[in-house]
Amino acid sequence: MKPWDPPEQRLYPVLDDLLSEWTSRERLPFDGVRVAGERWSRQSYVVKEFLARNHVPYQWIDLDQDPATRELVSGLTDGPADLPVVFFRDGSHLVAPTTRELADKVGLATRASRPFYDLISRPSEYHEEHEGSLRSPHEDHEARLRSPRNASVGRPFRVAQDARQETTRRAFVRFV
Repeated sequence: MKPWDPPEQRLYPVLDDLLSEWTSRERLPFDGVRVAGERWSRQSYVVKEFLARNHVPYQWIDLDQDPATRELVSGLTDGPADLPVVFFRDGSHLVAPTTRELADKVGLATRASRPFYDLISRPSEYHEEHEGSLRSPHEDHEARLRSPRNASVGRPFRVAQDARQETTRRAFVRFV
């Protein structure tokens, strides 16, 4: 028998304590995009969400917690309305950037290279309506087709024969 057996009780808690102590003392270097802003700022949230959605690694710096960065940012902006400030590896920065500016700076494609793309789409209402439903997706789709609300919209509906079947369309994709 090993001295740490069972590991869930004797090994993992000790490792968790050691790792949390080490990470509280050591500050690991980060060489990438840094976002400095206020925690509850809507624009800061938009920037962080955009970077995360596009799998761009970034480090968040809360200006309320980091006085040195707050002084640096105050020299670059006119006030809290100009937040967040995004710093890049090359030393450049963007003040209150739009998603288009961010996409261009981090190298994301902002223009379609081809005129048409194959697109598989399933409406978000589909997921919400079928979650926890006792009827089959086919029956739900049939009921939606017969409803007067959908008749007035004038959109063509396609009844799915199978819950996994998805509609494929040729569509022009616009980025950002």
